[in-house]
Amino acid sequence: MTNELDQLQAALAGHEHRPVDLLIERDLPCTGCGYNLRGIAENGACPECGRAAVQSIHGDRLHFADPRWMSTIRRGLRLILQVLLGGYLLAITLVSLLPSDSVLGKFLFAVFVPSLASMLMCVGVYRAASREPNPASPEPPMTRRRLTRIISIAAAVSLPAYLACTFDADSHSLYSDDHLAVAVEYILLTGLLAWPVMVYSLFLHLMTLAHRIPDRPLVFQTRVLLVAAPVAVVMIFTLHESTNVIALMGYLMAWAIIPAAIGMVWLYHHALGSAARVAKAMARRG
Repeated sequence: MTNELDQLQAALAGHEHRPVDLLIERDLPCTGCGYNLRGIAENGACPECGRAAVQSIHGDRLHFADPRWMSTIRRGLRLILQVLLGGYLLAITLVSLLPSDSVLGKFLFAVFVPSLASMLMCVGVYRAASREPNPASPEPPMTRRRLTRIISIAAAVSLPAYLACTFDADSHSLYSDDHLAVAVEYILLTGLLAWPVMVYSLFLHLMTLAHRIPDRPLVFQTRVLLVAAPVAVVMIFTLHESTNVIALMGYLMAWAIIPAAIGMVWLYHHALGSAARVAKAMARRG
């Protein structure tokens, strides 16, 4: 991706020094306001909104997007990284220091840590799916970005039900009725599924951004992850000896989904940082 960024910067530097009379000879709507830029100098600006014409010429390339918008996405990704890494370390610490029969340990491990981590995770995903200001083309009614935001909100809403049942379901003190126990397990399963589905939707959205950088290796790695994750789910449910669905989902998250998500989120954070630096340079030139 570095070579592509260097080539783009070199091309932009050359574009900036083209003759002023090199005009746009086709109908080209401004990405800022929709004004037709035909007849405007390629190194000029839109007479209506002042956006550099080169931003409209290059379409939806991420290097011409609003740097502040990309910074918002990166802050969301940074929060996700902090939640995943912090939750991992905190869970290991609790398991190591607290006795297995400790009431406080069960409360922290089953209620407090999932509550805090899940809410922060939803906030991070919601930020990472922020709406782009002045996009190159109007956003359709349903996109990967909007779907990701909807799922993050749904995950946050379903969290209280999951947390309300977790601790009591573990202690088996309040749920003696068989039918109610089944309902509790269904709520638990829904809560555990919320994270993988939310993360899966987030990577679909991020892959769209990778196309706009463009970063072909990152797109390929994301596609591999999006295919491998469902395969891993099927394999674990098929091959694992335990019949406890809740335990299987926890096993999958601990050993597959969370480590893979940490690595991919870091790669996107780095890639978007490089694109944001180019976008800031373009904004200063504009």
